[in-house]
Amino acid sequence: MAAQESAYDGTAEDADRFALLDDKALVRLVADADVGAFGEIYRRHSAALYGLALRVLRDDALAADTVQEAFLVLWQRAGAYQPDRGNVRGWLYAVTHHKAVDLVRREDAHQRRRAHLHDAAEVPSADDVSAHALAVIARTKVLEAVDGLPPLQRECLLLAYFSGLTRMEIAGLIGAPLGTVKSRVRSGLSRLELVLAEFAPADAALSRQRG
Repeated sequence: MAAQESAYDGTAEDADRFALLDDKALVRLVADADVGAFGEIYRRHSAALYGLALRVLRDDALAADTVQEAFLVLWQRAGAYQPDRGNVRGWLYAVTHHKAVDLVRREDAHQRRRAHLHDAAEVPSADDVSAHALAVIARTKVLEAVDGLPPLQRECLLLAYFSGLTRMEIAGLIGAPLGTVKSRVRSGLSRLELVLAEFAPADAALSRQRG
């Protein structure tokens, strides 16, 4: 992406100037195609976004591609950012997670197509196929459920379980009381439990088929 390739151009004075601005001010500048502001946001958040993508995708190259796609969204759609709906970091986390979930879906579909084309002599047993199917479905369901959470709950869950931060660290990072963070994490987990409860009948059905 041309914007990212040139994001680090500029003088040290420019870098110092951007470093004094908060994320929201930087995004407003990015909306006006300010490459220096874009570079500063990239510097602040790219490592954390990569960590998030890697935990979802479990592949270095795919995680790096996902982060590039997320920052492309930032460059192209910075003007669509709505400060009243959450901070910039949370927005970038949501975009990255959404991109990663889409990639998981595509990779799972690709693996299923490859499995169908596999040599019949090497086709795995019915038990292995059922177990793999359950794992793929469960993983996709959980990721989709996280993607569909309200922004504040999703941000806390992503920071807690994909970035590995403690509740106290999350509270300091997002500027919210510790009790609020704990509440958001609990609410998010409750929503995920409902999704997995809906998935349970399908799990049981596949298990019966395996029996």
